[in-house]
Amino acid sequence: MGTRCFGTSLLMDADLTHTYRYPFYYTGKEVGPTTVDGKTVSSQLTLQASPSDADMAVAGYKFLGWISTAEVQKDSAVWNYIYDVAGDSYTTSDPDKVAPYLVTRDSKVTQSQDAYPVYAKYDVRYTTNLHRSGFNGTAEVNVPDYQIVPDIDARTDPATATVSPDIATTVYADGSGGDYQLKKVEIELPSGEVKALGPTDDNSYSYTVEPSGTYTFVAYYSPLAVVYHLNDSDIDGKVAQEGQKLGNLKGGIPKPTYAVADIDAAQGAAGQPNQLYAFVGWTQVKPSGASKYVIWSDKTPMVSKSTVVKAPMELYPVYRACTAQVQSNIDDDLANPGSIRGFERSASGNQVSLVAETHVEGGESKTGTSYDFVGWSRDYGKTEDGSYTLMTEAARYPLKGNEPFKQDATYTAVYKVSPYQVRYHGVDGSVIFTALVDSTDDRTTGRGFVYKVDMPAQDAEGNEVPDGRGGTLNEKKEVAYDPEAYVNITTMLDDRVAQHGNVYREMFLQWRWVASDGSVKTWDNFKNEPITGDMDLYPETFYVVAYDTSNNAKPSDSNMVTQLLGWQLDPNAANTVAADSDCAPIKTCFTNPYSGTQLTISVVHVNYHPIGEDGARSDRMPVNGKYVSLYSSGSGGGSFDLADRLDSKLTGDGDQGAGNAVFNFAATHTLKIVKQTQDSWAKGKTFRFKVARADMDGKPLEERTVEVTVSPDAQHKDGGTWYSGAIELAVPAGVYTVQEDTAWAWRYSNQIGVPGKQPGDKAQATISAASSANDATFTCTNTRVKDKWIDGSNRAHNVWSNGNVAKKED
Repeated sequence: MGTRCFGTSLLMDADLTHTYRYPFYYTGKEVGPTTVDGKTVSSQLTLQASPSDADMAVAGYKFLGWISTAEVQKDSAVWNYIYDVAGDSYTTSDPDKVAPYLVTRDSKVTQSQDAYPVYAKYDVRYTTNLHRSGFNGTAEVNVPDYQIVPDIDARTDPATATVSPDIATTVYADGSGGDYQLKKVEIELPSGEVKALGPTDDNSYSYTVEPSGTYTFVAYYSPLAVVYHLNDSDIDGKVAQEGQKLGNLKGGIPKPTYAVADIDAAQGAAGQPNQLYAFVGWTQVKPSGASKYVIWSDKTPMVSKSTVVKAPMELYPVYRACTAQVQSNIDDDLANPGSIRGFERSASGNQVSLVAETHVEGGESKTGTSYDFVGWSRDYGKTEDGSYTLMTEAARYPLKGNEPFKQDATYTAVYKVSPYQVRYHGVDGSVIFTALVDSTDDRTTGRGFVYKVDMPAQDAEGNEVPDGRGGTLNEKKEVAYDPEAYVNITTMLDDRVAQHGNVYREMFLQWRWVASDGSVKTWDNFKNEPITGDMDLYPETFYVVAYDTSNNAKPSDSNMVTQLLGWQLDPNAANTVAADSDCAPIKTCFTNPYSGTQLTISVVHVNYHPIGEDGARSDRMPVNGKYVSLYSSGSGGGSFDLADRLDSKLTGDGDQGAGNAVFNFAATHTLKIVKQTQDSWAKGKTFRFKVARADMDGKPLEERTVEVTVSPDAQHKDGGTWYSGAIELAVPAGVYTVQEDTAWAWRYSNQIGVPGKQPGDKAQATISAASSANDATFTCTNTRVKDKWIDGSNRAHNVWSNGNVAKKED
């Protein structure tokens, strides 16, 4: 500030020259210049002017004046009282409290001192209604500039603050929606009063300001901001015209992104019960804590889709504790009931669902019982008769409205004992059918695998037995449950046989129960027992193979002929044979010629089971005491007509070997030629037939002529009288062609045939061990067509010469 003399004013508007004069005897006399230590000391002193207010001006601050250390010691309590703005030197927060300590025009210098300036900072701010509501723009939606710094002109007292709001920002980042519209500008005074401002020019708004208190310019824009606090840091900002409904805003009402489990934990840590919290909507009520969510109470005002936007809105998510209870009817049998039923929240936390496991394994229950989910009930256990209604049979049920928050609501997951699984296994161990037997089913209290029904009685031939009153006699017959298992195992056996080239046949017999401990029960020992748990059943079968064991050959893969035979396998057959009936469980027929002399049918009983340590899935043993009936090829393709049965053997009987039925055949076979006619003249007459043999491939081998004499004894059949004769020939296997010598029987027409073929002037048949007696019978039927012995005349001389008869012409 400069030098002062004792008694001069501290504040001076201009420089002043002071002349030193003697104070006593030479009063008024100027002290002349003098020399001190070689230097000249002037008798005049210049007192510099104090800095003007303009000199002391600092942008954004108002210069209040000076304080002197003569009055206020530096760093004293008063000093700190005055300069109370931390980090801002020589600044006070309140101009009024500084006034008593400021230097005035009357202040005189009486001692050495320092003068320090005092400033007060102008606090003039700018904001917008959008920013004030918490909306600062998003990637899609712009926001008008809310960071404009007011211009303060402190050249006048009071100073003037001026702002120019943003009027050039589009609503949407892509330029759509037009510009934001500035509706008004207000200023909020330190007193709390709000004044509306009009523009001083095109877009400038000014107001005089003092450094005491905060002045805030607020620009109001349309559309209005609607800000959703998604979590503690993220928002979803939308814009709305005044009068629009929240539900109609672009993108609709969002979902918060809080990790709701963290809210559960936070509420638990705050001493609340351990509950699940769900998002239930939005509120304008600001949270009391640092987080941006609100815990619901019955006094929390909520907004909805139909809430009308009248001003900028700042919305916070509201979470509510799920106070309903959840249980199951099997909780007492579970070590951890919560692991099978409870509440589940959606990812956004706005949907609470009831969830339950659809199946509870026996290992999870105390009693080892397995359970299946039935449904959810609100009234389980609340009725006297034990009845209840199901809300749903679905294991997941989304609760609606206030359902999760009803304190008196208890939702019960209803379970029943799981159906027992009866697993039927195939020959490869796979499950081919599973029967689910409910714990309340009759099969769990009575006969588990068979039941009886009325069915027509049948005799040994399979014919229905009449009851003597024009109807059919009925009888109780045992029928097995789970017919699908029988169909599936039969199909599996047939498919497997086909895959192996039909070199064997396999017939299903019955099921065996293999328990979990490895023990086994046969069908007869468990079929009538109730089902009390899961069961695994494995098949028992007859395994049948045919071998050509001619010439003492041993059965092996190289001489299997199963595929060359036809088969009928019936495990339920009576296992009896008689001259007029055949109830053998195993029947086979030749479908091709067979030139061998021995056929061995091997029958093996196969018990299937889980794979053992040796890798085997079955046990095999020969089957004795089962009839095997062998039939011929009939008319060529095979026949199971009783007339074509060649023989029946009991497996294992005699020296056939265990499980074997052995059929032996002669090396030669019978070929029979029968001659028949209704012409009595043929009695006692002899007729000739030509018999040709070829091998099985049709290659001619030999030809011979045989004679058949017609018996003189008449036979009466088919309403007429017949005369016939026959001859039987022992022939090797082959293809035989027989025709009558028509030159010998020239008076007759003939038709010759074999069973199953149309007769003609000749007949052919394949004869082998596969042929039955009838199959190799050639029957020739003659009809006389010429009554005369000769059919014309001719003359000749018969001349005997040298033992020969010669013809001599006339």
